[in-house]
Amino acid sequence: MTNLFSITKSYFNKNIQIKYVTFKKRFLTYKNLINFKKYFVTISYYNFQDNFKLNMIKGTIINIKPVRLVILTKDNIKISLPLQSPLLNIINIFKIKSF
Repeated sequence: MTNLFSITKSYFNKNIQIKYVTFKKRFLTYKNLINFKKYFVTISYYNFQDNFKLNMIKGTIINIKPVRLVILTKDNIKISLPLQSPLLNIINIFKIKSF
């Protein structure tokens, strides 16, 4: 999955005008995210089971509900995250569709 991310980074270095959109914790709402379905995202979150270590998920937004966000990773794993979770930190949405 890191190879995919480096490819997208080099893709955006060629077109620097709009690289990505970042939503921090207080702006993670259904209203803000509804227009970004099928876009590539990276989500950083704190893992409370591992001493609050900062982790990252890379995938595509496949479903957005008012309280949950569903992401499909490259390995075809669906991850459902609550939008108002205090563990979510930042969502970066890249201006490409899917993988």
